[in-house]
Amino acid sequence: MGSGNKAWNPGQPKECLPVSDIFREVEEDVRRERMEKLWKAYGKYVIALLVLVFIGLGAWQLWQRHERAEREKAALASPPPSASPIRSRRPPPSRT
Repeated sequence: MGSGNKAWNPGQPKECLPVSDIFREVEEDVRRERMEKLWKAYGKYVIALLVLVFIGLGAWQLWQRHERAEREKAALASPPPSASPIRSRRPPPSRT
């Protein structure tokens, strides 16, 4: 390792950083501040939206379970196919 190695080391103090790394550090700080500002402005809405999505998914699952139970109940209440009268599909015998 020589003195030409200007790679940024996280443990290195900021005043020893090369110029491009200082710009990168400032850009990261600006990005972080923007995200914090957006979260402070809209974070409650994001959380409310997620809660509504989970409530909606739970309600949909409950509805699907209810529908399936109703179909099973209807299937058990209907008479079995062997109890219904069987009709012949043959034409009646001709009288000639």
